[in-house]
Amino acid sequence: MLLRSAIDSSASSVDIAAPTATADASIPRPRRKPQGFAAMKREVVAELARKGGRAAHASGRAHQFTSEQAREAGRKGGLVRHARATTERLDASLRISTVALDDADLTCSG
Repeated sequence: MLLRSAIDSSASSVDIAAPTATADASIPRPRRKPQGFAAMKREVVAELARKGGRAAHASGRAHQFTSEQAREAGRKGGLVRHARATTERLDASLRISTVALDDADLTCSG
């Protein structure tokens, strides 16, 4: 019942017109009201999360990581992060190289 009352209290919403090409950019648009969990008080969301966690553990559906599984997950995360950082560095160096080529005089005289 707590969830229903928290959602019902935010049932009204603000209609926002889609921006048009002739819309004046200096006129501020009304802010949309948050919906769902974002509209609820933090305490209510935390209470719902606690209840969900307890229910999942009680029904046996919650996963409990062993130290080996946690170690493996951390290793995989580190590999992904390292690969992403390497790709970003490579992309940055390629952009610099491309700019250098664009600025270079590549005319042939002969």
